[in-house]
Amino acid sequence: SINISFDDGTDFNSKGINDGPDEVFMKCAIPFFELTGEEIFTLPSYYRNPADVSTAFKCGTSNPTTTTNMFKKSVGNYKWNVFVSLDNDYYEINRQNAKYNTVPIGYSSYDMLINTVNYNYEVRFSLFTLTEYDFNEELTNETLIYSSPMFKSASVTIKPEKIYVYRLSYDDGNYVEYTFSTHIDYQML
Repeated sequence: SINISFDDGTDFNSKGINDGPDEVFMKCAIPFFELTGEEIFTLPSYYRNPADVSTAFKCGTSNPTTTTNMFKKSVGNYKWNVFVSLDNDYYEINRQNAKYNTVPIGYSSYDMLINTVNYNYEVRFSLFTLTEYDFNEELTNETLIYSSPMFKSASVTIKPEKIYVYRLSYDDGNYVEYTFSTHIDYQML
């Protein structure tokens, strides 16, 4: 059995039988990690890995094509429990990602499709924002193009030659940002 006493006077008790009470002791994984900094039990993936939503993209034609990988996205800045990544260069990330973008040449309009139907993180985000920037080192012309608390699905029109950052914010101070661009590195095609 395990007993953890906290400074605020509360106790956490857990009991198990034999050599593998994983289901019971798993409840101790996060408190142990936060107390000791050591991963005594494997941390749940939702604690270690920043949350995300499902995204897809659609080309603007009479017969729209939907794909999940038209624009390569990357994790940007985040504060996720005790894990933090700050001050990443979104222009540089997207300059590198552009060679992996798979947009067919000649399309002039695109939609970003956002879906949370299968969202399975323990704490639901309190705010989703999607911000647009010009594709340059200064990230000029910052424009908030979509903002919403928790939702099931949304479709947002996006433009070519832009950098986008979407952010999931939580009441406990956690947040995570993802970035992608609608720039194509034609020299790599």
